[in-house]
Amino acid sequence: MKRLLVLVVSVFACIGALTGFASAQDVTKLSFSIWQQPEHYMVKAIRSWAEDVEKKTDGKVKIEFYYGGTLTSGPQAYDGIVNGISDIAAAASGWNPGQFPMTRIADIPLGWTSSRQASLVTWDFYKKYQPKEWDEVHLLYLFTDAIGYLHTKQPVRTPEDLKGMQIRGTGSDVPLIEALGGTPVGMPFGETYLALQRGIVQGMVSNLASVQAAKIGEVVDYTTDLNIRPANFWVAMNKQKWEGLSPDVQKAIDEASEAAVVRLGEALDNAQAAGRAYVLEQDNEIIEPTPEAKAKFEELLKPIRTQWVDEMKAKGLPGAEVLEFVTAAMKERQ
Repeated sequence: MKRLLVLVVSVFACIGALTGFASAQDVTKLSFSIWQQPEHYMVKAIRSWAEDVEKKTDGKVKIEFYYGGTLTSGPQAYDGIVNGISDIAAAASGWNPGQFPMTRIADIPLGWTSSRQASLVTWDFYKKYQPKEWDEVHLLYLFTDAIGYLHTKQPVRTPEDLKGMQIRGTGSDVPLIEALGGTPVGMPFGETYLALQRGIVQGMVSNLASVQAAKIGEVVDYTTDLNIRPANFWVAMNKQKWEGLSPDVQKAIDEASEAAVVRLGEALDNAQAAGRAYVLEQDNEIIEPTPEAKAKFEELLKPIRTQWVDEMKAKGLPGAEVLEFVTAAMKERQ
């Protein structure tokens, strides 16, 4: 009898072990390359999407984050997913010049009012036009970081105040800084604090959330409250890995991604509000340009729109049509 009992227990234990093994085998683990550290405000918002993916797929998909560029740096992220170094990655569209010409509409100064608005409008644009520049990957979603302002060691109240000033800027920020009369200086974001502290540069373009995250308020004294630009970001997946997922899992991930556009926009706007409070806590002055000064700033930025439309036309892409669509969508998404 004892032998029979032992045998029955053993059989059930084996079945349980095999069932557990099968369940473990059914879980798809996806690597996610992210250039920032876990506590960064943007990473926290992206992780909430990953949690939603796991929930909507009933635990069939688990996303494992590799922080701090350990798999790929930001500029390497796109090639990294194309070549299978990571399954998923996030990066700014502006970090790969020429790679995403149409999506660059989201980096053009058009008077964007919030991350939520810009994220929704940019996703509206993608769903309508489906630009071929994303054909190598499965684009999960686009979103836009909090709106960027000018942060400087000396006050900038008019465009004349900016002339000759060395301003840290890379990617899409370079033509904006040049248009406003500043001199762009390229350097990694992580080096900006010391560069400002040592006077190598006199300012930078950034949203307030990043200023707080990097403690930039300690080494600048002024923020010019001018919506200079948004900064578009993407989250995409290796195409072969995506095609290997079952249709029900694909559907669940797409649903989570659609919801993430609004969720990230709102989270980044909240981070922007916290950044504004931080700047004021540092006793920094937030400069509100006069209507006349604001009009001058905006006039200097206008040619960037025309230049983008001309570049798209030269490539045979509908830049003028996209610009019209986006400006109309901005009003609807206020």
